[in-house]
Order: sequence, then structure tokens, then C-alpha cells
Amino acid sequence: MTGRRRYVCKGVKMAAAAGLCLAVWWSAATAVYADEAIKSVAVAVTSSVVANGDGGSVSATADSTKYHVVSCDFINGKSQWKAGDIPKVSIELAAEEGYYFNSINASGAHIRGADYVTSKKSDAKRSLTMTVKLKGVKGTLDRVEDAYWEEKPLGKARWAKVEGASSYEVKLFCDGSMVYHVPRTNSVSYDFFPYMTEAGDYYFKVRAVARSESESDYLKAGDWAESENQEITRKDAQAAGKRSVSTGVKGVNEKDGTGPQSQAPGWVQDQNGWWYKNEDGTYPVGKWNMIGDKWYLFDMNGYMLTGWQWKNDREYYLTSNGDMVTGWFQYNRIWYYLDPEQGKLTGTWLQQGDDWYYLNPDGSMAAGWLLSQGSWYYLDPRDGRMVKDQVVGEYYIDQNGIWAP
Repeated sequence: MTGRRRYVCKGVKMAAAAGLCLAVWWSAATAVYADEAIKSVAVAVTSSVVANGDGGSVSATADSTKYHVVSCDFINGKSQWKAGDIPKVSIELAAEEGYYFNSINASGAHIRGADYVTSKKSDAKRSLTMTVKLKGVKGTLDRVEDAYWEEKPLGKARWAKVEGASSYEVKLFCDGSMVYHVPRTNSVSYDFFPYMTEAGDYYFKVRAVARSESESDYLKAGDWAESENQEITRKDAQAAGKRSVSTGVKGVNEKDGTGPQSQAPGWVQDQNGWWYKNEDGTYPVGKWNMIGDKWYLFDMNGYMLTGWQWKNDREYYLTSNGDMVTGWFQYNRIWYYLDPEQGKLTGTWLQQGDDWYYLNPDGSMAAGWLLSQGSWYYLDPRDGRMVKDQVVGEYYIDQNGIWAP
């Protein structure tokens, strides 16, 4: 009996110890979930990276009392960056006492100065490590070194590849007049023969260009390179006219009635959209253009853009008619403020007359209680204006709009 009593006593002690361990584990495990979840983050990233310079630096700041930046470093750092390089950065955030990170994805990560890639949590959800990518390193593409006609077949243009470039702009000329224009092709050759439908001396010009609208914000086109002449006889021109066009790349033909020279200056619509012909026969490509008293944005093929668009790290909104919206703008029942130069304002105060408004990190107008730089403000939910010298509930808001406890 004595031995059995000792055995039972030992079992009771083990059970008690296990229960205590379980209680400690449960307390630790549930402590996080008793805290407040951080469902979105807002971080501003700045960098000194330049083409052909040294490795540069990168830093990040968080305008929040719920978390702070622990570290910010390059993932693919280089001793010297080239134009078009895409720097990637790792940013570690730490939650303050009483908070933990919920799952953060692209919709919950508001990153200024960089684009969100991915994130992962650690340290019982107290730490969040995000991977972001900066805008491409600004610079100008090199000039095409060699542009020439292949011996066979007739009309086949070819040029040397430019390092860092994946797209090229090509123009075909006959006796000094432009015949065909390809705003962008990913190849280093082009079959112009189907457009050589008149006898004469043909040559082409080519330059390296950005491959997309966003890339054109930081990567400028290189200088033009020009080929030698290629003679097209009347017999050759007749053969070209019989051959079908199957390049797969859209261009503008000056001689078939669809090119800029065939029409008066103004707006033109084709099967791909609207574009604008200038007085000199050219048309805006990949840039803003003021027409009348309104601003319009054109893509890399010269077509007018609509809706939300990014340009030079700024976001703008263009109506269905293509003109840029400015001032207060409601979209999907949410109010935004669009500045003509800065685009959609984000994470900042806006003063209009004697009234103040706050635009959240995603650009939406703030309403209700707001904590900014350590002070509490109250923004009228009806119109977003900052309340001054009033009592909200049981809290007094002073003449500066700050809650005075």
C-alpha cells in the first residue's frame, strides 16, 4: 500500500505539473489573440539609387503608433546599378505592445515609393517582414549600334540588341517621307516588305524604348540609329503589294489612309481606341498632352487612356472621355482628392480655406477619430472636415482640432 500511495502521489504531481504547463502554454497562446490585430500597414520608402552610381541607400518609415520599422535593406544590392534595374528591398516591422499582425496582402499593404511583393509573419505574429520592389533605376537606354538590311529576303530590317532594352521603336521611310511606324516591338528585326508598295529608296530608323507605360516613367528612349538605303524597283513594289501583312505588331501606315498624314489635326478613332494627331503629323506616345484646356494621358502605342492610371509614381483618374479629373472625386462611394500635379493625395492633411481634411494612406477621405503624430482629431463623418472647439460625445476638441483630455 505504501508503494502504491507513493505512485498515486507521483501521478498527481505529474498531472498537476502538466496542467500548470498547459495553463502557461494556453495563456501565452491566447495572449496574442487578446491583443488588437493590425489588418493593414502603411510604409513610406525612400532611396538614393541612381544609374551608374554607387550602391546607394534605402530607408523606410511607418506613420503609425501600432508598429515601427526595425530594418530596411536591399535584397539584390549591387555595387553599381544600371538603368532599368529593379531593386528589391526587405522591410521588417515590429508590432508595439498590445498589437499583433494579421495576414497582410497587397490590398492591406500601402507602400509609398515601392510596390508590394510578399510578406511573412514571425515571432508569434509580432514581427512582419515584407518584400517590396522599387521603381526601376532612372536612366537613358543606349543607342542602337548597328541598323541594317538583311541580304535576303528583301525588306527585312535588323538591328543590334541594346543591353537592358526589351522593346524597340521602328520607322520606315521612302525618299524622305515616313511610310510605316511601329511604336513598339520586342524583336530585333522587322519585315517591312509588305509596306514597300511604291518604287523608291527605303531606309529605317530604330531606337530602344521602354516596354511598358510604367517602365517609361524611369527609362528614357535611346537615340535613333539609321540604316542605309535599300532600293525597291517597280517590280519589287508590285510583289510587295500582293503580299499579305502578317507581322503581328500594330503600326501606323502613312499611305493606306490610316496614318497621321492622311487626316487633319485632331482626334482619330480606330479599332484599337482614340489617338490624337498633332499639326506636324506626329502623335503623343507614353506621355501627358494638353489638348484644349484639358490634360490627356496616352499609352506606349499612342492611344488615349481612361480610368485609374499611374504616371511618374503618381496615380490619376481619367474620365471615359480621357480628360484628367482634379479636386474632390467620389469613386465607388469613397471620396478622394486629386491634385493636378501630385495626383491622388495619400497619407496627408489637406487645407481648403479654413477647413482641414485628412487623406488616408490609400487616398480615401478620413472620417471619425484619427490619431496623427501623437494627437487625436475628429473628422466629421458627414463631410470629412476636422472638428474644432466642440464637444464630441464626452470629449472636448480644442480650437486646433486636438482632443484635450
